Amino acid sequence: MGSSGEGLSLLFTRQEPPPSVTILLGHYVPIRGEEFFAFWGGTVKNNRVKFSDGREIDSYGIAFSVGHAIFQTYGQIGTDFQEFIWEGPALGGGPPLEDAWRRLWPLDSKPHEWPPRGTRFSSTGLELLIPSPEVQPRPTDP
Repeated sequence: MGSSGEGLSLLFTRQEPPPSVTILLGHYVPIRGEEFFAFWGGTVKNNRVKFSDGREIDSYGIAFSVGHAIFQTYGQIGTDFQEFIWEGPALGGGPPLEDAWRRLWPLDSKPHEWPPRGTRFSSTGLELLIPSPEVQPRPTDP
């Protein structure tokens, strides 16, 4: 897609994210005694993701919370093609935290409830939402 300015102009022209992006919604509830963050955010640029078939892509991740809502966005750098849908983060190569997320984009026909049932993220757990070698988003077929 080129520069970030070009990507933003496409977003405003289309009025929707590109197909190579996945947006997830999660629930933030601090544990008793933890500091409550009214807002929080983290980003990762140029995160290299390796597939089991040997392919590699460059991706980015953005996570932020507002109140109790967490928004997790993953995208593939350099393409507008929907090759896969990102799942939520997986800790240490384990299964993704599927019950923690509701997918907002790409659209699906499942209704969304608030708050999402399943895993909630504490203040400490928010750090798990920034992709790293230990915590990786996983791509799946659309």
